[in-house]
Parts: sequence; structure tokens; C-alpha cells
Amino acid sequence: MSSNFKQNLLNLSGDFDNFFGLLQKSYNDEKLAPWTTTLLTAPFTKTSFWAIVKSLFPLIIGILISIGAVSAATTISAKIIAGLITFAIALLITYALHFFRMINPKDIENFHIGAYRIAKKHEYDLFVKYLPYNFSFSGLYDEVVTHNPSRQELLLKEEQINLQKQQHEEYVRKATNNYVSLQQEFKDLQEQNSLVVELFKEIVTIFYQFVNNSFEVYSMKFFAGFTIYETNSENRKVLTKIADIGTTGHSAMSISIPNKIEDSDFAVLRALRPREDRYEPEFDIPYKNRFIVSFCMRMNNRNTWVFNFHADEDNSRALFYLLTDSIMETREVYRLIHSLCLNLEQRKEHRKCGEMLH
Repeated sequence: MSSNFKQNLLNLSGDFDNFFGLLQKSYNDEKLAPWTTTLLTAPFTKTSFWAIVKSLFPLIIGILISIGAVSAATTISAKIIAGLITFAIALLITYALHFFRMINPKDIENFHIGAYRIAKKHEYDLFVKYLPYNFSFSGLYDEVVTHNPSRQELLLKEEQINLQKQQHEEYVRKATNNYVSLQQEFKDLQEQNSLVVELFKEIVTIFYQFVNNSFEVYSMKFFAGFTIYETNSENRKVLTKIADIGTTGHSAMSISIPNKIEDSDFAVLRALRPREDRYEPEFDIPYKNRFIVSFCMRMNNRNTWVFNFHADEDNSRALFYLLTDSIMETREVYRLIHSLCLNLEQRKEHRKCGEMLH
């Protein structure tokens, strides 16, 4: 069923249903008042009739005097004759006007189906057969469009299509989100892989420095500035700074080690506390956008070193190597630093405890 047909049927109901309602009402009312009776009594129930009489009377007297039918307007006989003529003409005019009102469907107050039947018999014959059944085009529209079984099937199909459409849109939305997420993950992996490659290149450089006997403490500045503190394992009273590379140099040259290290102490001290994993780090945030990562290392000469990374929060390399376990575990980074420090210690074999490495 086309949408144009349904719309045309709906428009038809708007155009004809009021007319059908008027015909049905007048059809039922005709049994109470035949149209002839209504027409004959109309002049005496309408104020317009008497207005016509009043306006015609002087005109009729004037015409009668002008044609010589009466001698004077003031005589009783002239008034009677003029009144009768006026009354008759007013009746004819009123009957004619009211009859046209009775056959006009737009004049709801005066319409009468009996007069309509006489004046417009062909139209009347088209509609009269449907009048006893309360027929209406709006009812036909409801029956054909709303209650029709095919309509219900269409509604069901439409509902199923809308549901499938919603499911498809939800699937597309999730797929799009997953695609965007995978793109971001791929981008992150590319960046992380690039960082690992850079570290690998720096390690290869250090290997060449080993061969050329040019490896120094400066060689370990991979991704952030750092400090190294040392203490004698047999007499742990003071931490002494033995390296300060790439920082402001503000950190203390020596730090006293308390008998009991508390959680409120600096990370460089907390790193000295016993732990299950010796490479488990401690963290400090000395001020906004700055962080320190500290971990403890046992050296071959039985001394203890505390290695401290000093980095900004916008240092992506430091964040990746020291705080995330995505591609490369942070523990392996600390082990790498430890191995390099052991090598550095071996190269500085005649150095005393607490003596600077550079």
C-alpha cells in the first residue's frame, strides 16, 4: 500500500466526513419535520422576512401611485393593496432564499435533506444508500490502514527492521571505538618500540665503551638525570653522594641514616629498608611535575649504593622505563643499571667508600 494512497484516503475523509455527518443528522431529523413544513413556516420565524416587508412597502406604494393603480398613499385602500402585494413578494423572496439555504451543505443550521433530495437528486442518490450505516471515510481509513492485517505485518516488519538497525548502529559504534582504540594502542606500541630501540642503541654504545676502556658514570644518563649515594654496609650511619649527573646539584652531599627508617623519610633512605624484591623502588615527589625513583644495590665490595633517578612528569622516556611494564619490565631496567654500576665499581677498584665517581 503506497503512502500516497493512504494520504489521499485521509484527505478524502477530511473533505467528506463532515458532509456525511450532516446528511445523516438531517436524514434522521426529517422524520420529525418534513422540508415543506420547514420551508412554509420559515418566513414567520425569521427576522429577515419582516425586514424585507418593511423595506419593500414604501417602494410598492410608490410604484402603485406611479402607474395609477391607487390615487393616494394615505388612503386605507392603497395601504391594504400595497401591504398585500408587499407581503406576497416578501414571502416569495424569503421562500427562495431559505430554499437555497436548505440545500446548501455549508449552512449547517438551515440544511434539510428533503429539500436537498428535490434540488440535487443525482448527488442525493449517490449518498443515500450509505446514510443508514453511519459510513465515514475516516472509518474506512482506520479499517484499511490501521486494522488491516497487512498493516499489522508491516508494523511488525518495521519494528524488526528498526531493531536490526539499532543493533547494527550499536555494532558499528563499538567497532569504530575498538578501531580507534586499536589505532591508539598501535601508535603507543610504535612509540614504545622506538624507545626500546633507542635504549638498545645506547647499550651498544656502552659495549663499545667497555672495549675502548672509556666507560664512565656519565655513560649511564640514558633517559634522566641521576644521583648515586653510597654507604658502608658494616657501619651504616651516613649516605654519601658519589655521583650527580644531569640534575641541579641541589641534593645533599651526605644524608644521616636514622636507626629506624620511617615512611615519612626520603625515598633514598626508604630504599635501604629490607624487602623481598631487592629491585623494588621507592618514589618521591619533591614538588609539582617532578618525581624521584630510588632503589638499593648491593655492590661487590659489600658496600651499598642507592641509585636515584630525577625526572619530570613530561619525560616520556623516564615514565616508560621507570614506571610502566608494557614492553619492558621496569625491574629489568633496574637490573641493567645495577649491572652497569657493578662494572663501574670494578673499573674504580682503588676508590675509597664515599669517594666521587667522577
